[in-house]
Amino acid sequence: GGVLSALAADLRMFAAERRDRRFIHDALGRYTSPALVQTLLDRRDLLDRFGGAKQELTVYFSDIRGFTTVSEGLDPERLVELLNAYLSAQAEIVERNAGYVDKYVGDAIMAVWGAPVPDADHAARACRAALELRANLDRLRPEWKARFGVELFARAGVNTCDAVAGNIGSVRKAQYTVLGDGVNLASRLEGANKAYGTEILVGDRTRQKAGDRFVFRTMDLLQVKGKNVGVPVFVLVAERGALPPEEEAWLARWEEAVAAYRARDFAGARAGFVS
Repeated sequence: GGVLSALAADLRMFAAERRDRRFIHDALGRYTSPALVQTLLDRRDLLDRFGGAKQELTVYFSDIRGFTTVSEGLDPERLVELLNAYLSAQAEIVERNAGYVDKYVGDAIMAVWGAPVPDADHAARACRAALELRANLDRLRPEWKARFGVELFARAGVNTCDAVAGNIGSVRKAQYTVLGDGVNLASRLEGANKAYGTEILVGDRTRQKAGDRFVFRTMDLLQVKGKNVGVPVFVLVAERGALPPEEEAWLARWEEAVAAYRARDFAGARAGFVS
């Protein structure tokens, strides 16, 4: 009888602990990424470690193009409803691709791959997610146009870098996030889409780390504040093998034209760009 009573008590404690963990996971998951919450529950040492540690990771920034115009055309309640639908749909894709949403800033999304747990494939996962996020928005755009009367288009920047990841803030209130010059560059790449008329810009390190699984288009050397030399930036086009032959041929001509331009063969570059 004593053994059975002890076993029953242990089972009740185990069930209570599981219930508490589920409550913490669900409650915190409403205010931050459920994937991050689960990682921190599994790795308590990450919670206890105040401050951060440097590690390689990939950061994604996106925002809605012309969001001020969109917001002016909707009542506040309808705007919140639209934003919640948009952010929920996009966050699901981030988490399905093993990333986590670091924060929302209005309509903007910041997501991270490769932290808090290191992941050697973080650049490729981020690129795949960025393409899925674009395709998902394309799919949902007509539905939201009919429902809310507005069309949503997003721009994104993706950059791979060494950044500090950890609990940043005060002793009483901290947030798990990532900081560093490369994180800022991801945000600037997102903003540079406006000037180039592009949708997804990535840094050179992302292109190298993602490898041959994706198609990139050379864009420019971007002058970034605080740097003396231009930063190579590329357009993330598609996964390898997803483009029709005519688009593959057009991209090959584009790369030849860029090479001619950088070799100061301006006539050859012009001919290539207009072909």
